Amino acid sequence: MPFEPLANIVALSRRARMIHGAISRCVACELLVGLVVAALFIAAEMRIDLWRLIAALFVAAMGVLIAGLSCFLREIALATRFIESIGRTAEHADDET
Repeated sequence: MPFEPLANIVALSRRARMIHGAISRCVACELLVGLVVAALFIAAEMRIDLWRLIAALFVAAMGVLIAGLSCFLREIALATRFIESIGRTAEHADDET
């Protein structure tokens, strides 16, 4: 099987999109956690009831974190498959020579 640079570019592009999505989701999680902390301080200082907002922000943060980490795991699987396919191609090329 000959070396296919276009297929490699497509695979790398897909991996880049997965990484971008994962990082974006993890950053969004951190922003939501920051809002949770800010809401906790505001609620304590101003003695107002923000427990529903805080709970909703926390649940959203955990959901986005789970989604981001899932994207990272998917990218790792893609990377592993990509590296293994390159290894199989190289072994096949060695066998032909």
